[in-house]
Amino acid sequence: MNERLKMSYLAGGDEYFGANHGAAQVNTVARGGLSEQCPNLARLLRNMTFTISAKTS
Repeated sequence: MNERLKMSYLAGGDEYFGANHGAAQVNTVARGGLSEQCPNLARLLRNMTFTISAKTS
């Protein structure tokens, strides 16, 4: 949504939200045995990446 709407970020956000405006780390968790039963799905999950594009004015 942040990329669809024209938004401006206020200065000093790191002081309130933490480093990188509170950006989080995303981890994928799956049940045991998934890689053996569904190798294509396991490969998809391993290759997934999430990025945070920070646009400042």
